Amino acid sequence: MIKAPRGHLKTSLIAAWIFQLLIRYRNIRVFLLSASYDRACDTLEDVKLFMIQPWCLTLFPRRVWANPFKDAPTWTHEQAIMPRDHSVSGASIRAQSIYGKMTGQHYEVIVLDDPQDDENTKTVANIDRVKTKIRNAMSVLNPGGWFVFIGTPWSRDDVLAWIDDMGFTTYCRSAVLDKLTGENARLPEEGEEYRYDLLFPRKFSFKELREVKAIQGKMFFSGQYELDFLPDEAVAFKEEWFVYQATPNKDLRKVYILCEPAISRSAKADDSVILTAVQPLKGPICVAKSRGFRASVQDVVNALFDEYAYWKKQGVKEVGVWVETGAYQHALKQWIEKDQKSRHVYFMVGELKHGGRKKATRIGALQPMFENSGITLNKLATEDLRRQLLNYDGSPNKHDDHADCLAYLPDILEGSMEFQSYETILYPETDVNSLEYQIAQMESDQGRPWHAY
Repeated sequence: MIKAPRGHLKTSLIAAWIFQLLIRYRNIRVFLLSASYDRACDTLEDVKLFMIQPWCLTLFPRRVWANPFKDAPTWTHEQAIMPRDHSVSGASIRAQSIYGKMTGQHYEVIVLDDPQDDENTKTVANIDRVKTKIRNAMSVLNPGGWFVFIGTPWSRDDVLAWIDDMGFTTYCRSAVLDKLTGENARLPEEGEEYRYDLLFPRKFSFKELREVKAIQGKMFFSGQYELDFLPDEAVAFKEEWFVYQATPNKDLRKVYILCEPAISRSAKADDSVILTAVQPLKGPICVAKSRGFRASVQDVVNALFDEYAYWKKQGVKEVGVWVETGAYQHALKQWIEKDQKSRHVYFMVGELKHGGRKKATRIGALQPMFENSGITLNKLATEDLRRQLLNYDGSPNKHDDHADCLAYLPDILEGSMEFQSYETILYPETDVNSLEYQIAQMESDQGRPWHAY
């Protein structure tokens, strides 16, 4: 396994290494996998670029094609066949997304080039899916073959950590190195640079690395550029603060259902989050579940009604529903009220308001609740929330939708977010916050009827 920082030529280096393999071992078969099909094919194109250079034909006339587009049996954007000295089935190199189907073809070398990204490390379920795909890839490796993993850490418990635990030989180089020992080092303070070297000074200067750290936050930077996540004392939330218990279902005083909607099915969008906390007559409040999902408006509405109905069936008298405020969220409340009439199920919907406070301030306010055991977690149903809290360092560019949703709970418990009703909409066709206006905008932007959402 090779660990390297972001933006430090990982893909270029692996392309050069694969090229050398194909030149040295004429009959080898290489399977190149990445987080996306396009990324894998782009890396293959880098490999093929070496092979069509004039110097390559001069140095290795029997190992490369004079005109691969004409002479090679296969030379496409996703696979290529090199000159061989005996018959071998399959392409010399094939590129594919890690999510693609693993065929019956076997390989001498399998390369996983950055199979992790911002999207597939977002939740535990996504990480587990990548692990499953890697296991499937291992099944098509020939005995004695090489399995090479190159990537950048995204969290403490991501796929790289899992691969590390499997005992792979690891080569690791951070963006900053100690000048005397050559070992990986933390980014130094200004004035201390003379003691350190940069891995690729033409790519990142000390100043540029500090700018990246300021944007990403110290925790994320420590993983992605220093390749060593900061110790627990530098983290906002610590594992030992978390108390786990099964969700109480008897003698409950109140149930809080909080919703932070992100009305989109785009692959790059944040998840909509529905978080449920229960308050027993005795003992601390318990987060029963925190569910994130890509959703249409109706998906979110249906999930809220289902969650409300479940707790009412448990005999809980007070079940509150709160939705984050905003334009789409404002419309979502009206959508809920519309469905209440058709379902004949009625409940008040409160507004979650940040009150002008920054997200870091809101999430930071949860610290004393966890540190003093004022809140517990149902571990099986809150894993994404737990991961976000453990990896939270105040960075504005990280996925923290579960943590942000929970951050509204203290205000609700203190009574500063009572149920509030919206003002009556007299002219919905012109009010930008009305359900009717939002539906019209969606239909206009997407060219399809509102029920398709």
